[in-house]
Amino acid sequence: MDRQGLRISGLIPLILAAMSALAGLAPTPAAYAQHLDDYLESQFERKVTLSGVGLVTGLQQTGDIKGSYAAAALYAEQLARVGVPAALDAINKGQGVALVTVTAEIDANWVDGMEYDCKVAVGGGGAESLAGGQLWVTPMKLNLTQLMGRDRGLADSLASLQTRFPALTGVIAVADGRIDVSDPENQPTRGHVTRGLRVINESPFIAQARASRKIVFDVTNPALRSLTVVSRFVDVINHEMLAEGYADVAEMRSSSQVLVRVPEGYDVLEFAANILTFGVDVDEIETPAVIRWTPSTGVLVVSGDTRVRKDASVSVQGFAITMLEPEVPPTPMNPVAKYDQWAESRPQDRERTGTLRELKSQLDRLRVPTDMQAAVLEQLVSAGMVTATFVNTEESR
Repeated sequence: MDRQGLRISGLIPLILAAMSALAGLAPTPAAYAQHLDDYLESQFERKVTLSGVGLVTGLQQTGDIKGSYAAAALYAEQLARVGVPAALDAINKGQGVALVTVTAEIDANWVDGMEYDCKVAVGGGGAESLAGGQLWVTPMKLNLTQLMGRDRGLADSLASLQTRFPALTGVIAVADGRIDVSDPENQPTRGHVTRGLRVINESPFIAQARASRKIVFDVTNPALRSLTVVSRFVDVINHEMLAEGYADVAEMRSSSQVLVRVPEGYDVLEFAANILTFGVDVDEIETPAVIRWTPSTGVLVVSGDTRVRKDASVSVQGFAITMLEPEVPPTPMNPVAKYDQWAESRPQDRERTGTLRELKSQLDRLRVPTDMQAAVLEQLVSAGMVTATFVNTEESR
């Protein structure tokens, strides 16, 4: 991690007399490195929800009441017409039946033949338990509301989805099998079928990505969904790809997504996997701090902490803050080194790492008025020089 400092200067005589540097005389310990896959996931790793209404027979306890029983019989007759007569035979033998809702989460880039577990729940017809039940062939469709809510860039409307991707609005999979009720005492009307769902068509998303040569990466941790943090992910990707001869392949799509263009010669799936192996310094990926400013009382509070970018530079009413690299410590080959001192500081106080709280502490020590401190911190936030949000508590009322 680069050592960094902060020079504080201004037109105020006290500050002029206390030119300072947020620089440690001791070396900064090496930061712990992780990979981008600790923070991002590609669009190929997303999950989508399938749902359907199915028929269960063979229940050991009371089945659905008469109204739902008629609907179940109609459902069984439809299954018989397509070559599945066993459900209707079970109803005719007087076995307990129920209409149920079936749900499953599958990979957004599904392919024909993939199998998943599915959940089964009584649909409200009065059945008391699913124990011993057999789920018959159930058509499963995509939850389009979920899909459109997560990625509004996919389509402007349901009609557009149907036109562009007909497979999305048809049957994606079928579910059936013996139901396992995990908690018959407390949740007898809920169960699951292990590997009971089988995909029967192909997702269009991989083909779409290969045609567009673009990949979207989602920030997985909600606390890190900010423009400042996402810009750092973009910097990591662009820096790594520059070594391969490709400039500016990544850009911010939003405060929670990174858009990457796939260079020629790369397959989109392999490229997405490669991007997620890029190393990232955890000290650069931080939970945003919150700065709260109450003008009427002059109270300025910093909750949480984060680093100030080493290239930060702001100026408010003649008061300037500029991050800088510290001077090189003396060595036998270079015996001269000069350091600006902190006002009223001890040697151990100079071992700083350039964080927001340290900046606030030094502004207090230099007796900078809180209204000016607030203006400086607000400008740092607005310029994206610190991972934080600035809240004027009186404006938000």
